[in-house]
Amino acid sequence: MMKIRVLWIEDQAISMLEEYCAKVINDGKYSLKFVLNASEGIKNIQENIFDIVIIDIRLEPGSDTAWKTCILKHGGDKKKARLGMELLKLLFMPHIAEVEIPGFKKPYWVRPEIFGVLTVESRNEVDRELSEMKINSYKRKIIEAGASVLIDLIEEIINLNK
Repeated sequence: MMKIRVLWIEDQAISMLEEYCAKVINDGKYSLKFVLNASEGIKNIQENIFDIVIIDIRLEPGSDTAWKTCILKHGGDKKKARLGMELLKLLFMPHIAEVEIPGFKKPYWVRPEIFGVLTVESRNEVDRELSEMKINSYKRKIIEAGASVLIDLIEEIINLNK
């Protein structure tokens, strides 16, 4: 059986490996790849095919100048820059995205129903933009969510796409 390919774009993924990833990896149904910043996130989306993409709203820029420029416009504050949201806008609402990547074309497999957001922001803080992009899967990273929050979000996306 082929594993479900999951990309997790999360700047703190390394510190969350044991807590959040153990259930996903131990489940055996998933091939999980994580990247730590917006540059690596968009690069992986362009170069690979995933069944599910989970993204944080507050990301580090990484090495790409376009992402670095965007965060600098916001005083270097990743909370204000919201590079994860900018990455989603680049994919689904490029006409309002602050980031421009020369020659960027959205890959054929990218569609909003396979994307989920896992972030510290409340639903109210991101709901309008996610709704406009037709991204319906969201979980908040809070202690009460527990260690199963990543696999719960992955399974929510799978169930919504059945």
